[in-house]
Amino acid sequence: MKKDAKGDNFCKVLKIFSDVFQGEKRGLFGMESRAHDLANQLELSELQNEIESYNRGYSGSVRKCPKCGKKQYYKGDRERILRLQSGELKVKRAYYCCEHCGQKDIPLDEKLGIVTGQEQGALREKLSLLSTLIPYNQAPAVSRVLLGSDEHASGLRRLTMRESERLESGQKTTLDVSSEDTLCVEIDGHMCPTREERRGKDDQGYREVKAVVVFKENEVAEVSKNRREILNQVLEAKACPASEFREIVEGALQRAKVEEAQRVVVRADGAPWIWNLAEELVPDAIQILDYAHMKSYLHDAAKIIFGSNADLSEAWTEKQKELLFNDGVSELIKELKSRSSRRTELKSIVTYFENNSSRMLYGTYEKMNLGIGSGAIESAGKRLAAGRIKGSGMRWNIDELNRLLQLRCTYYEGSWSNYWLSQYRLAA
Repeated sequence: MKKDAKGDNFCKVLKIFSDVFQGEKRGLFGMESRAHDLANQLELSELQNEIESYNRGYSGSVRKCPKCGKKQYYKGDRERILRLQSGELKVKRAYYCCEHCGQKDIPLDEKLGIVTGQEQGALREKLSLLSTLIPYNQAPAVSRVLLGSDEHASGLRRLTMRESERLESGQKTTLDVSSEDTLCVEIDGHMCPTREERRGKDDQGYREVKAVVVFKENEVAEVSKNRREILNQVLEAKACPASEFREIVEGALQRAKVEEAQRVVVRADGAPWIWNLAEELVPDAIQILDYAHMKSYLHDAAKIIFGSNADLSEAWTEKQKELLFNDGVSELIKELKSRSSRRTELKSIVTYFENNSSRMLYGTYEKMNLGIGSGAIESAGKRLAAGRIKGSGMRWNIDELNRLLQLRCTYYEGSWSNYWLSQYRLAA
C-alpha cells in the first residue's frame, strides 16, 4: 500500500506538540528552540515528499533540446545537496545532453529554481539581504539570531557575487511617467576605500563611486519638518570612469522613461564630467547647479576677501545670494573679478562661477517651482556607503564593491521585492 505522506506529516505535527509540552521542562526560549528543531524536521520531510513528486525531472529517455530543437538524451541522474533554512536535502535530478549542439540541462533545476551555489530557496533571499545590509564581520551573530545558525554566514562573499550577477537580468523598477511630469536627474560621486594599486604617496586607495538617481518631482513626500522621502526612484551606482558610467546613466534614464516626461531637470555640483554626460544624454534638460555647493564657494570667496571680519563677510554673502535669486549671476561674476586682481586665490572661484553661470538662475527656477538642491543623490550616496562600505578597516576589490553596490541600489530603490517574487514564481 502506498504511504500517505500527508497523514504521516500530521502524525509528526502531533509528535512535535507532544515532545515540546510533555517532555523535559524548559523555559520559553528552550521550548521555542526545540519546537523549531522539530518543525524543521517536518519541513524537510514535506519538501522531500514534494520534490520527489517531480520524479527527478525525468521526461523520458529522449526529449526536445530547448536550444536547437533536436534530440536531447537522458544521461543518468545527478545528485546534489540543497542547503535550506530548515536543513539540508539530498536530491536526485535527471540529466540530459544534446549530442547535436552539446546543450546540457537538468529540468528539475529549471522547474524548481535551483541555482548555482549551496544556498537555495528562501535562505538565498535572507542571506542576500543580510550581505546587502550587514558588514561581513557582523553577519555570523545576526545569522545565528535570525536564521538559527552562524554557519549560514560563512559563504556570504560568494553569495553576494552570485546574486548580483542574477540581478542583472532581473526585473527592476520603472517609473510611471506622463507628458505632464517633471523628471529629476541627480548625479554625484562619492569616494570609497579600495584595494586598488596606489597612484602616488598621497593616494590612500580611495576611488570614486559614481551614482545617479531619477525620480518624479511630484513624488517627493515630506515625512517630517526636515525630512523628505522619494516615493519611487531609479538608483544606480558604480565605481568606474565617467566614460563607462555613461551607459549606467543611459540605462537609468530608460528605466525612468525619460522620453515620456514633459521636462527633465538635471541637478548636480560643478563636476565637469557630470555636465558632459547631461549634455550628451539629455541635451534639452534644465541644468541646475546644486545651491549648497554654490554657497560653499560663495563663503570661500567671502573669507578670501574679508578675512576674519565675520560681519562684513556675512553681509557681502547675503547680498550676493539676493543677486542670484534675481538671476544676477553676471553681476556676481563682475564683483568677483573686480576683487580677484588683488587676490589671486579668487581666480579659481571666478572660473567655477563662469563655468556654471547658465545653471545658477535660481530666481527663474523658483518661479518654475523647481528644486535647487541635489540632496536626493547626496542622501543616496550616504545610504549606499555609510557603515556597509565605508566602515572601519574596510577595503574593497573594485569588482566586489560594484557587486555589493548593485545589491544595495536594488534594495534602496525598491526593486528588491520584484526580483525575489520572480524567484518564487519559478516553480512549475
